[in-house]
Amino acid sequence: MKIINTIKDNLVILLESLIALVLLILNTFFSGTTNYKEIIAWIIFGLLVFDILIKLYNKYLDYKKEKELKEQNDAKHNQQIKDLQSIQKELNEQKEFNKEYKEKKEKSVKILNRFFSESLLNETDILKLAKSAQYYLLYVYSWSFRSEIVVKKTKKKTEYYQFKTKRQYPIFLEQLGFTRMGVNSTLFIINKEKLKQEKLHEIVNFKKFLNKNFKSIRREEFKLYLEEVKKQDKKLYKKYTKKGLDNYLKINFLLLESVIHSGNIGLVTGDFIGLNNKKAKEDLAKEVLGNIALKDINLGSEIKIKIKDYFKEQDFDILLEEISNKTMKKISNNRHKIKNELQVKNVIQICKKNLSDIESVLKGIKVSNYQEIASKMKTEAEIYYNALQDLNINID
Repeated sequence: MKIINTIKDNLVILLESLIALVLLILNTFFSGTTNYKEIIAWIIFGLLVFDILIKLYNKYLDYKKEKELKEQNDAKHNQQIKDLQSIQKELNEQKEFNKEYKEKKEKSVKILNRFFSESLLNETDILKLAKSAQYYLLYVYSWSFRSEIVVKKTKKKTEYYQFKTKRQYPIFLEQLGFTRMGVNSTLFIINKEKLKQEKLHEIVNFKKFLNKNFKSIRREEFKLYLEEVKKQDKKLYKKYTKKGLDNYLKINFLLLESVIHSGNIGLVTGDFIGLNNKKAKEDLAKEVLGNIALKDINLGSEIKIKIKDYFKEQDFDILLEEISNKTMKKISNNRHKIKNELQVKNVIQICKKNLSDIESVLKGIKVSNYQEIASKMKTEAEIYYNALQDLNINID
């Protein structure tokens, strides 16, 4: 196929070469005397040779230009691959950094939430300890997916297809470290401390970082959306593919810098700002309180005694918030046996015991997933124990 295409592309040159060759042979071997016909033949031969050379030279120039363009396109493509790899690497590093940051900060937030929910401390007093911090405020303006299309329509009823594809940028922002200010809010905030690279603390660099990632996310969103549209409505699919990505799933944003601290948090409906465990993931409170160092909180002796007594009285449910009622009931019914065999006076002291010993005790009372439960108990107990130590409260 390649040979045939080459012949087609150079057919005129081949024909001219053939004619020139015939003229050369006739004039050289079959001509006795020079006459005007032979002169004309030599002139035609010369013109053909000249034209062939011009065409060959132009072919060479075209080939050279094509080669240069290919090299430029290859270089551009390779650079795009490197850029995408660099963006992905930078993004993965930031996600991992945010995960570690989140786990570290949630320890202090967890103990504060417990104090607030049990009225052991006042939120307003704690908020005063919150350190001022630099934040990015991100307002996102996006085009939503079409929610449904008509699959079948009759006189009696109309059947709709509900799209499963959703916009992916909120997930990206959450993994990055942003907090969304409400269930479907377009406002997201992030503490600059959550950003690993120092260059991202400069708003121009951070804007470029968001731009690159939003473009990549948007392309992937449109690809997934089209796959779903294609299965349900071929006509709509053709319309979307014809107009292209630029006409759909638009996404723009406004990025601002601000300082957030207790002084600019308004407690309009009271001093409670949603610090219970379920809401903490979405609340501004988590962002602000995450900056509080427990060591900086100076508690009075009466409050310390109150907190200490509270934790001494707690059952194992304080360490096992998201397990089945059946398993929790079995552990609670055997609380005294567990404490005696592990030789602890309160549940927080379990953090000092070997994991294998905890597993053995739970296995003895026939807890099915005893290894997972034992690990969770020890981890949660360590969080509370370390937090109490930071508050200068001795639970031993």
